[in-house]
Amino acid sequence: MNDETNVTPVEPPNDQRQLRFCEVYLSSTHRDPVKCIQEVYPELSLEQARGKAGQFMRPQHKAGRYIHDVIRRMHQDLLPSMRVTEGSVIAQVARLAFSNVKRLYDDDGRMLTPDELDYDTAAAVTEVTERVLKANEMETVVERKYKLAEKGKHLEMLGRYMQLFVDKNETNLNIVSGEMLDLISKGNDEDSPIPK
Repeated sequence: MNDETNVTPVEPPNDQRQLRFCEVYLSSTHRDPVKCIQEVYPELSLEQARGKAGQFMRPQHKAGRYIHDVIRRMHQDLLPSMRVTEGSVIAQVARLAFSNVKRLYDDDGRMLTPDELDYDTAAAVTEVTERVLKANEMETVVERKYKLAEKGKHLEMLGRYMQLFVDKNETNLNIVSGEMLDLISKGNDEDSPIPK
């Protein structure tokens, strides 16, 4: 009897392309298993690629069990080597949430070049566009545009992490607990289901 939470690792098959699929899947930005199958198994038709992707993504299937185990181990090995921790993720979200457009300029109002930006400001820049407007032996005039990460989205993420924003179906027990304790202590013994 197999318990899905306690699946024993499967011995790797002879097909090295399954391991390659895991690498492609983890490094892809789209995380589309069919596209990853097509990259690793170019000889397959779209329908065959869909079938193989279905096998690979189903832990109940022998190949799927192996794929899931390898991907889990790759994650365990990869994240610490990249120094990805809860703290580093929150720090990056905070950089984006508190980015300030004023940091793109020096004290004289000149826009800084990308290599002059401080680390936090550079982390918040998602796109840089440069266009030469005038170039001669005397001077070069460059128009530079920076696109910054969306502050509102990252502020919301940070606020949710810190539990500053509570949905209707959520309850912030820290806020409610003081009020509830007052109500409980004032309740009368006869009709209160909560003992004093």
